[in-house]
Formats: sequence, structure tokens, C-alpha cells
Amino acid sequence: PVVSRFCEKAQKVRALAYNDDRKELAVLSLNAYFHLWDVETFNARSHRGLIHSRENVCMTVSKRYCSYAVGSQSHIDLLDPRCPNTQTSIVSKHRGSGVRSLTFTDDILTIGTGVGVILFFDIRAGRYLESECGHACSLNVGSGWLRHDETYRDFFWESDYPSAIYTHRYDSTGTRLFAAGGPLPAGLWGNYAGLWR
Repeated sequence: PVVSRFCEKAQKVRALAYNDDRKELAVLSLNAYFHLWDVETFNARSHRGLIHSRENVCMTVSKRYCSYAVGSQSHIDLLDPRCPNTQTSIVSKHRGSGVRSLTFTDDILTIGTGVGVILFFDIRAGRYLESECGHACSLNVGSGWLRHDETYRDFFWESDYPSAIYTHRYDSTGTRLFAAGGPLPAGLWGNYAGLWR
């Protein structure tokens, strides 16, 4: 590396998000700290602890709202770096399985979960998108591929394990969504990839 820096209070780095408008790099650490770095000077701007500290594994940035979304086991925290003492939380629809991936597209925050469900949250309205019957709009992923090895046969064969969504992205038109992932439990091997229009 050309330059390396110590990230104060960070145990392990779990996610990065770059905001080129503000010339800052956001760093999410395993011990629930959110760090901001100036990319031009490569100096730390700030760091703060997050309210929800379990399984903070993903983060995304919204240039429109000048905010970051951080996923945890049961919540999505919205952080505005211009107001360091404020933090808005969204309760996950699938609280036990965790939020595994996040993407902003205009006013919509797309949420990939650990149980193979993709959800959509309207930032302006402050609620999940709903169908006409009142249920949250969602996409359910397929089973993907799962290795049926000795570990699977010894510990997991009687249960169903949907693929967690570890990453997802829209194409440039915003009309197609790619999602990929695999099994959530440690010890299982597998993968999933899907494309929606």
C-alpha cells in the first residue's frame, strides 16, 4: 500500500463506503464503530459507537440524503455525518437473521436479509413498501446450491437453510436487480445468484 493508517477503536473492518461528493470514506468495524476518513488527507474525521452493536456487517451510502445506512442483526441505522449526534433506526422485518446487504436507489433502501428475502424501504415515507393487501413488498430468492458433505449430513440435513443475500446491486437503469449469497450458518458451503427485472 502507498499509505496505511490505524483506525482508532476498530477491531476488524467489516465494510467500506465511499462518498465522492464529500471526499470521505466510511468504515464500519466489527465492534460497532462508524469511522469517517478524509480521502484527500487520509486523516480520520470522526468515529462513533453505534446503538445496535450485534452483527454489523454491511453499509451503503446515499449521496442524495448525504447519509449512510448500516445493517445489523435486527436494525438498519441511518447516519448523517453532518449531524454526528443523530441516528435514526429502522427495525428489520426479519430481526433474528440479520441484515446482510444494503443499497440506496434514489428514495428506496433495498435490504438483503439472512433468510433469503429482499425488502424495500421508502426513506421519504419512512416505511417499508407495501403491496395492495398491506404486506411488505419482497423478493424471495431460490435455494441455490448447497454442498451435502459430512458436516451437512451430521448437523443440518433435517432443516431448510435459505440463502442469505450478501450482496445486491441494480443496473444503471434501475430496472434490474442482481443478488448473490449463500447459506448463513458456519460450516455450510453453497451459493446463490439471481437476476430480477
